[in-house]
Amino acid sequence: KEAAYSHFKPMKEELFISKKYNMGGREITLRGKVDRIDSLTNTEKNNFRIIDYKTGNISTNLYTELYYGKKVQLFIYSNALREMLGKSPLGVYYFNAKPGYDSKEKKILEGITLDGGAIKDIDSRLNDKNFTKSDIIKAERKGDDFIYSSIEEEDLKKLEKYAVEISERALQQMAEGNIKSCPTEKSCQ
Repeated sequence: KEAAYSHFKPMKEELFISKKYNMGGREITLRGKVDRIDSLTNTEKNNFRIIDYKTGNISTNLYTELYYGKKVQLFIYSNALREMLGKSPLGVYYFNAKPGYDSKEKKILEGITLDGGAIKDIDSRLNDKNFTKSDIIKAERKGDDFIYSSIEEEDLKKLEKYAVEISERALQQMAEGNIKSCPTEKSCQ
C-alpha cells in the first residue's frame, strides 16, 4: 500500500555500511546493514530516506527513545549515509512489517521527516485537496495546509550527533568493565 502512493522508490536494500568513529580515544568501526534506502523519483536532486523494517513494536516517540539511548540505529545510519552519499536524508523511518499488521491501529511509517515538501511525496494522495488524512504516516491536510511533525536539517544533525555521543558513552562504559544487565520496563516484550 505504501509503495502505491509514494514518490519514493527503493534504491538500495540491505546496504552494508561502514564508518570509523573516534570514541573514547579509540577508533571504532561501525558496521551495519540498512534495510532500505529509497530515492525520490520526481526530482533531479536524488534525495533519499532511510527505512528500517520492524516486526515488533514500533516506538511512536523516537525523541524519547533516543534520549534514553534505546533507539540510536536510525540516527547512526543517517550520520554514516550523510557522509557516504554526500547529502542529507529527507527522513528516517521505521516501517511496520509486523505479520497481521492493521493500518487502522498504527501508521505504516513512524519516524522523522525533514521540513519541506517531502510529506506529499511520502503519501501523494495529500496532493488531492479532497484527501484529508494519511494512513501511511501521521499527516493531515487542512485546506492548503499540512499538519505533520517535522524538523529542520540542522536538528536532524543534532540528533545524529547525540546518537554518536550516547553510543560513545556506552562503549566507554563497556571498556571500563561496566557491563551489567539493566533492561528497561517492557524491553524484552
